[in-house]
Amino acid sequence: MTAVISVDALAGRRALVTGAARGIGEAIARSMASAGADVVIADLNGDAAGAVADALVGEGHKATAVAVDLSQRDTVLDFARSIGQVDVLVNNAAPGQTNTPFLDTPDEEWDIQFALLLTAPRLLSRELGRAMAERGHGAIVNISSASAVRPAAFVAPYAAAKAGVEVLTKVLALELGPRGVRANAVAPTFVPTERNRPVWERVGFSENSGRANPLGRIATPDDVAAVVTWLATDGAAYVNGQIIAVDGGTSAGIFLPPPAPTS
Repeated sequence: MTAVISVDALAGRRALVTGAARGIGEAIARSMASAGADVVIADLNGDAAGAVADALVGEGHKATAVAVDLSQRDTVLDFARSIGQVDVLVNNAAPGQTNTPFLDTPDEEWDIQFALLLTAPRLLSRELGRAMAERGHGAIVNISSASAVRPAAFVAPYAAAKAGVEVLTKVLALELGPRGVRANAVAPTFVPTERNRPVWERVGFSENSGRANPLGRIATPDDVAAVVTWLATDGAAYVNGQIIAVDGGTSAGIFLPPPAPTS
């Protein structure tokens, strides 16, 4: 069960969500649309983004889709300068985790991870954040990861880029806060989605993995989306520069799961 946010909490606001054609990004787009936002669904897969936008419009919401390759610096800049007014920016686009040993990770993998996870958010936050600051209001929500502070083996470029996202978020909060723009980040635990299926299948991730969490279940995209949406609303008007863990309590300390039930 996820948090309930009023249907007009984001009414009159335009929200850009990157990587929103599936997984966590799609859940965020749906959540924000349900809160009344006019959502721009940006994704490399234009057809999938269009399908999400069409579905939301069919449900009575406001949504449009844009196909964009955010791994290319010039494309990101052109996109940011052509998108028009944005009141909420959610930097979510990601290439997925690599699950490759550090010594074997090619430079190209480092390049794509940093391009999508850190450079694109930096450029979009700069270009769209500038316009928000000129208007005196806005919200930026970056998607970080538990990997930024508790990295696993074999995800070096992903974890390093996410750590950079958290520092960027805090600096944005300090510099843009005085001009009416809030910046926060959400750091989810591992959320199994179709995009990262190769990773969680390889490590044997399953419903049973939820037993290692204090809440006794695995995370869902909707768990993350609810927090992201709240951060964009006036209900979080005094929340700025925070990294909010959505991990069911895993980061709270050492948790000893109860014994498995016996038949």
